[in-house]
Amino acid sequence: MSGPVSSTGAFFHIRDLRHGMKNLNVEFMILEPSGMNRTKDGDQVWVFKIADSTAAINFAVIGDAGGFLRPGDICKVLNGFCTMFKNALTFYVGKQGTFRRTGDFCFVISEEINMSDPTIKLPEVSTEAYKQRAVPHQSSERRDSREKPSSSTSSSTSGQRSPAAAQLPPVPGRPTVSSSQVSQSSKAPTGPTHHVTKSSSDHSRGIQSR
Repeated sequence: MSGPVSSTGAFFHIRDLRHGMKNLNVEFMILEPSGMNRTKDGDQVWVFKIADSTAAINFAVIGDAGGFLRPGDICKVLNGFCTMFKNALTFYVGKQGTFRRTGDFCFVISEEINMSDPTIKLPEVSTEAYKQRAVPHQSSERRDSREKPSSSTSSSTSGQRSPAAAQLPPVPGRPTVSSSQVSQSSKAPTGPTHHVTKSSSDHSRGIQSR
């Protein structure tokens, strides 16, 4: 079986599953059982109809664990794979995969699209598109750290002059003033300072005149 492989921690919607995909992580709800078969080696294969918020598909569990599943169970499968079984696209959790029940009934589902319908025409998904359709699970702390720029980056960029401002051409008819002249003219004069004070006699004279 050949096909794209999902990245670690990526979860996929049922509508994006295709034949040959493996190492798939999918969360869904079981709708109804479809029967039990046996492999050539005598292993039990339990088949169910499952769905998530995007589509429905046949789900096969190899082993005795399938006998404990009931309609309404919400399950999470890790390292599953997708292949054709009796001309129907089927999602498997084999001996290399794991699954666990996480709840019951409180789950949004859609049966409008049945991926196991033999008459449905599914567009092929390239490897690059396959990776982009994955839904990585990440914590809010990691997401916030990527959205907020660091203070060191903002401080280093605020002190830089833009290239457009540094390379403006001189205006005809206007004298060109260098940056050194601007800096010198902006400085306060360095000459001696004089303080004007009013004597007490002048102050009293002003009072008498009133």
